[in-house]
Amino acid sequence: MMHGPSPFRVGVIVFAGLLGLTALEITAANVLARPVLALMILGVVKAGLILWFYMHLRQLWQEE
Repeated sequence: MMHGPSPFRVGVIVFAGLLGLTALEITAANVLARPVLALMILGVVKAGLILWFYMHLRQLWQEE
């Protein structure tokens, strides 16, 4: 029996989140006068999502 959402569903949510963050990055780069801080924060959030899901770092802290 599976516990929690399916891996496919989580993958789609993470992918949509990355697309949304990319859209925010594009908007910040075009709207803000000094977008460096905002872009760095968004980049760190995106890197965290990639590490957590695609590189499976979340499994390091799960019990077997």
